[in-house]
Amino acid sequence: MNTLIDLNKVINVDEKLDDRESMFRKKMLDRMISTQDLLHQDDFAGEEKEILKSLVDKDVLVLEEGQIVFAYPVSKTPTNHHVELADGREFFSMCAIDALGSTFVFEQDTKISSICPVSGEEIHVTIKNKEIVEYSPENIHVIHVDLAAVENWAANC
Repeated sequence: MNTLIDLNKVINVDEKLDDRESMFRKKMLDRMISTQDLLHQDDFAGEEKEILKSLVDKDVLVLEEGQIVFAYPVSKTPTNHHVELADGREFFSMCAIDALGSTFVFEQDTKISSICPVSGEEIHVTIKNKEIVEYSPENIHVIHVDLAAVENWAANC
């Protein structure tokens, strides 16, 4: 699979965050995919609650009725983009690009099963050592929109 963009220039969610927020986000993502339960903002107190609010303000995560339903790249709401990590944990991602980025977020190999929103065709991608090693169908294409100029990525993905 070829790309028409320099992937090293693609802005990722972590670039919006300071070190504390980044560490908290990774810890929270691990909790989100390790449990079937939704995390609630009331599960956090003190400094963690302040960081949580900052992540909401920066559109890194989305709350619905106090529950964390989206935190890049994890969606607690089922989507067409299913990710399986090498350690056996599974989750839905918010979009296909987030599914591809999951290998970098969780720093492990991934298997992605997705459905094309246009054709309805099943798509499978395997990433090992941060490289796409297997994919189907053979004519797969990835469209990436540069969201650098957009604040609310979820509304534009």
